[in-house]
Amino acid sequence: MTQPANPSLVLPDSSTALPTAVFYGWWIVGAAFLSLIVGIGPIVGLTFGVFLKPLAEEFGWSRGQAAQGVSLALLGFTLTQPFIGRLIGRYGAKRIILSSALLFGFGLLGFSLLVVGLGSF
Repeated sequence: MTQPANPSLVLPDSSTALPTAVFYGWWIVGAAFLSLIVGIGPIVGLTFGVFLKPLAEEFGWSRGQAAQGVSLALLGFTLTQPFIGRLIGRYGAKRIILSSALLFGFGLLGFSLLVVGLGSF
């Protein structure tokens, strides 16, 4: 049996090599999973139907009036996506995601103070 010319090019046997850390891709999957759980899509787009009837009954609105606020919010998010994409292209995803997460959190906290009627909803 001949020896390789360069011993540093010899790969270890895969059956004996132990992983030393969690694969970096799993951290990305976990962060994406968490972002999808707490993002605006699941909170507004997917769960609002559950709260539509109780919300309309509580404030005395019709279902159309209660759904109008969510429809306008989703339209606003849709129209701002190209702008956000340009910001990500210019400044990088990390900065934009961090600032967006902070603004989203403050926005959720502000809902308790600002929603007093149909116009503010």
